[in-house]
Amino acid sequence: MRGDRRAAALPIGPVLRALPGVDWLTTRDMLPRAGVRHEDTCVGLISGSQRAALATELAQGPNAREDR
Repeated sequence: MRGDRRAAALPIGPVLRALPGVDWLTTRDMLPRAGVRHEDTCVGLISGSQRAALATELAQGPNAREDR
């Protein structure tokens, strides 16, 4: 395993909510679009494609999907 083991053990939901502009609803909507089934999934267990999808979601900004 590469990287910080303690960081890899953190659940992805609270990690995303710690970012500016990302709240509970944004996280709830973002995770399924990235293919992450549950917000308690550890950061270290998400795949490369899920990380890429989350990065894309975050780059678009939390309000980018309000038209849905």
